[in-house]
Amino acid sequence: MRVIAFANQKGGVGKTTSCVNLSICLSQSGRRVLLVDMDPQANATVYLGMNSGERTYTSRFLLDSPHFDLERAIVRTEFGIDVIPSDRKLLESNKTLLPEYGRETRLRDKLENYAEGFSPREYDYVMVDCAPSLDLVTINALMAATDLVVPVQPRFFALKGLEELASMVGELYRTLNPRVKVMGIIITMFDKTAALDKSILELLKGKVEREFGSYIFPSVIYKSVLVSESEKRLPVVLHDPEAPASKAYQEIAAEIMRR
Repeated sequence: MRVIAFANQKGGVGKTTSCVNLSICLSQSGRRVLLVDMDPQANATVYLGMNSGERTYTSRFLLDSPHFDLERAIVRTEFGIDVIPSDRKLLESNKTLLPEYGRETRLRDKLENYAEGFSPREYDYVMVDCAPSLDLVTINALMAATDLVVPVQPRFFALKGLEELASMVGELYRTLNPRVKVMGIIITMFDKTAALDKSILELLKGKVEREFGSYIFPSVIYKSVLVSESEKRLPVVLHDPEAPASKAYQEIAAEIMRR
């Protein structure tokens, strides 16, 4: 079971949109997918047509309650994937976890217990949508993950967010022995008509290749009104499977399975 965290300290980079659409693409390829919403804003939860305030059990129970069974929070959806929704109360977990032993690995323990138990449903991929913050909730997601995918918008501030995330992962390796490894970087909201976007993309590719290697996914998510509007309706890969963004997500999903 691969646990893929979607993270970037910079908000508004298409993180949730990428996590949801790629989850659906993997499901359409015959993989069994669980999406865990670990963002207190609950954007992935809402994107999939759920009202987080109406759910009895959400992702915060995975962190706050040591003996809570992960399966109790799983919700089936009409999109072919299962979801553990989030709500605003997940923010409180940062305080709840502070005095707890093993506070950084609560989510990993829950996922491992689920995988080792007699569960009615096994998953090939667990996709974790992280908050745009570097707090205990995000640390739990990174400690649970086997792989890290970083959506990045071609902007100068996005480079700073990437550096901060890399620094945090490095600190985890120095102190907590995580298993997460970088799987790749997705370029999102790319404006092919803007010279600035093209220049920054080349800078980003050069920087990443020098410091990390060839991690950037070859398919780019272009800036599109259709993608933005899909967040209020169906995920774009379902709303218009032939759209350029949908094709790009399908190609990235195939690349994820190869990697």
